[in-house]
Parts: sequence; C-alpha cells; structure tokens
Amino acid sequence: CCGSDDDGVDISAYFVTPTSDFGLKGDKRAIQAYFDYECSGNLQISLTGDGKTTIGPYTITANSTEGPQRRRGTFGKGLRWNYAKLKVENVSGSSFSIDNIDLLLGEIPISGK
Repeated sequence: CCGSDDDGVDISAYFVTPTSDFGLKGDKRAIQAYFDYECSGNLQISLTGDGKTTIGPYTITANSTEGPQRRRGTFGKGLRWNYAKLKVENVSGSSFSIDNIDLLLGEIPISGK
C-alpha cells in the first residue's frame, strides 16, 4: 500500500516550475506565495532566479493533515530576478497535491526613471 517511507527512509518528492517571468517584465522580487493544496504534512518552497541564485527553502506549515487548505509562504527580500523557477517539495515524506499557486510579486523600479 501507500506510506511516507520506503523501508524507514522518507520518500522525497518535488516539482519545479518552468523558468518564467511570471507575466511581469523587468526585475522583480517574490513577496509571498499562496498555495491551494492537500498535504499530509508540511511543504518547502524555494525560488531560483537569474544566475542560479536561490532563496529558501521556506517551510509552509500545514494547518491540517486532511482536506484542502490555502496557506501562505513568505519569501526573503534578497533575490532580484527577471526570470525564475519555483521548487515545491515535501517534508519528511509527506504526500501532497497542489491545486493552485498564486505568487505576489513586487516590481523593482529602474533607477534614473
């Protein structure tokens, strides 16, 4: 049957979004991500931007281990990027399914304009 481990070893699972500007041209930073999902535990998220610089992982703590939920993850302010990809992974072998991800992005103004 199913479980969170393979002979005592946690089963790691993750996915990475395609590299994208997420519909916003120019330099930006990620502020928050909202997840609609089901998960038997916590998730971790990280963001990799231009030049392969990564922020995270940040933990999204589940408020329930059953049923759908909407949770928020907050990013640090250290990464400026034009194109990036998001990585979502399980913690301690938890099972998960993602229905929707909403990213709140902030534009970085071009100096001199």
